[in-house]
Amino acid sequence: MMPSITFRDSSSSFKNSPSVQSSSRTRKLEKRSSYGLGKLRFQRTHGMLGIFSLPSVLWALYMVKTTTATTTLDLTTILSVSLAILSTAALAISAIPMLKQVPKSTVISKRWRIIPPHKEAFRRTVAIVGYLDLRLANELFKIILLPGERRQLSEDWQSWFAKGLCMYYLWFFFPRGSFDNGNTWVFVVPMSIGFGVDVYHQLSSNWMHWNDSVVTVEYLLLTLLSSQIVAFMFTLGFRDIVPIRYGYWIAALVVFMLCAGMGVNYSSSNVMSH
Repeated sequence: MMPSITFRDSSSSFKNSPSVQSSSRTRKLEKRSSYGLGKLRFQRTHGMLGIFSLPSVLWALYMVKTTTATTTLDLTTILSVSLAILSTAALAISAIPMLKQVPKSTVISKRWRIIPPHKEAFRRTVAIVGYLDLRLANELFKIILLPGERRQLSEDWQSWFAKGLCMYYLWFFFPRGSFDNGNTWVFVVPMSIGFGVDVYHQLSSNWMHWNDSVVTVEYLLLTLLSSQIVAFMFTLGFRDIVPIRYGYWIAALVVFMLCAGMGVNYSSSNVMSH
């Protein structure tokens, strides 16, 4: 008597195996939690914040541009700047978990040994947004709660704020090495000088003139907008949508122009004061 033989559907059992079901669930979750165009994928929260924060900063920049002096910001302008601060701060925080997606480095120039460490630059970009948001929030705080008639209280607050800002600067922006890497001289040193000059003036007695005439609310918002655009450009570069070398040198040009803009504002303010 022949033994009975039972044939099992191997394809069915394979599909029902725990490993396949797990990977299938993972893919479904990824589809639900991200979206994008081609190679460019966004996590849902980060992507939505990115889409929302850009027009927020543009709106705030427009509102401030139409205001002649930061000390006379109206309610609508204050709300627009507040929205820009909150949206960009949330965007920066939501970007932190994406650090693992950032490549280690890219060789931009072998001759000049320019090899940007992208993970470090990514962290620095988040820190830049934090610095700018702190500066903007401080300006709004003084305009709303510490108007001109409360000058002494404003001076005391500025003193404490400047000390905290100085610690923030030393932790995130002060160069600590890699001076044999050309990237340090292209990006790290210029940014360190730019932020260092601003921090110095926050600590000095002429901080009010500096904030009203040189690094104004408008300038801070413009820098914030530039940071967003540069960060997005590098995102495109990491996904081979835009050549990363082009993005690198464009970003370097943006840093140079922002530093130059600070110098132009300073020169103009001195001419006007005399």
